[in-house]
Amino acid sequence: MYKPLTVNSYYPDLDKLEKDEYSAHFLSYAYASSHGELKAILQYCYHALFFKSYGLNSIADTLYSIAIAEMEHLSLLGTALIKLGANPTYNETAFDKYNFFSTDCISFSNRADQMILDDIAEELSAVKTYDKLLKKLKNPTLLELVRQIKLDEELHLKTLNELFNSRAFL
Repeated sequence: MYKPLTVNSYYPDLDKLEKDEYSAHFLSYAYASSHGELKAILQYCYHALFFKSYGLNSIADTLYSIAIAEMEHLSLLGTALIKLGANPTYNETAFDKYNFFSTDCISFSNRADQMILDDIAEELSAVKTYDKLLKKLKNPTLLELVRQIKLDEELHLKTLNELFNSRAFL
């Protein structure tokens, strides 16, 4: 069984969040946009399948562990969206009824070096997304959630950079 690759398992209690469409609008971008958690999950699982098929099980396992962490993030963000009054559909932003998530944004590369580079680019984008959220959000619980998720994304980025630099996939 895969263990999520996270800094720690602390995330704030979301039970006391109240309806807040402003926050939901911004938070939903991290949830299921073309640079959100849903994309990351799908891309990591896709890439892990190829690494496993190449006999690079250690790399595949690392990618699955990152995907599991991203699944936790998706669950936390979805829970927060419900508490904030949004339906956590897989849309670019909350309350958007037409711009559904598309797999067009996923890297379907199957060359080892390119997959890792694409995953590094995804983590860089995630860190930037969470930096933007830290500037826009005001709710202390959401700010703590975003800080914790950002720490995980930075760990993923560090892990992927180390993996790329080790050239273990060559």
